[in-house]
Amino acid sequence: MPAGGEFPRELLAIWLDPDVRRLAVRRTGDPDLAEDALLAAAVAVARVGDLARIEDLKAYFCRVLINEVYHLLGRLAAARPCDPATLAAMSDAGTSARPSAEEAVTRLLALDWLQRFSAHRDQLRSSVPGRSPQSARYRDLIVRTAEHLLRAALDGNISWADCNQVLRAALPDWFGQPDSTENTCHKRLSRARRDVQDVLRAVVSRDELLP
Repeated sequence: MPAGGEFPRELLAIWLDPDVRRLAVRRTGDPDLAEDALLAAAVAVARVGDLARIEDLKAYFCRVLINEVYHLLGRLAAARPCDPATLAAMSDAGTSARPSAEEAVTRLLALDWLQRFSAHRDQLRSSVPGRSPQSARYRDLIVRTAEHLLRAALDGNISWADCNQVLRAALPDWFGQPDSTENTCHKRLSRARRDVQDVLRAVVSRDELLP
C-alpha cells in the first residue's frame, strides 16, 4: 500500500480483512499473486473518489479484486508456455470452472444480492403495488420472479423471456384473460416487469453495476 495513509481507513480495513485476503489467495492459488491483486484492487477502488456513494464497499472491492486476479492470471498465461503444470495451477485457482472474469464477478455479486434479498424479503413484498384483484398473489409473484432472476444470474443466464413465462403461468387469469384485449394483457405484463425491476433495483445498487 502507498505510504502516508493515502487510502481511506475503511478501504484499508477491507484490504486487511482476513476473508478478503483468503478470497485473493483462493482465486490466484499463490500468496504473492494474491498480494499483487489486492494492491491493484485497492488502487482501483481508491480512484473511484467518493467511496460514500458505494452502498456496499466490501462487495464492490471484491468485485474489483476478482477482475484484477483474472487480469494477472491472464498475463501470466500469455507470458509462459501453456504446459500441464500451468493448466493445473489455473484450474486450482478456479479459472477452469469460470471461463471468464465477467462470469466470476457476476456469480459473486449474485450471491451477495440473494443474501440481501432474503434479509429484506418482507419489506420488498410490501413495496409491490397490488395491481391485480388478487393483490396478495400478485405481490408474491413479483417477489418470486425477482428471486428467479437473481438465481438465474448465478448461472449467467438471465432472460426476460423466462420472466414473462413465469408471470403468465402463475397468474393466467390476470395476464391472459379471455375477455381482455391483447393490448390490455401486454400493458399488464409490462407493468409487472417494471414491478420486478423495481424490486431488483432495491437489492442491486447502481454502484455495483459500474464497469
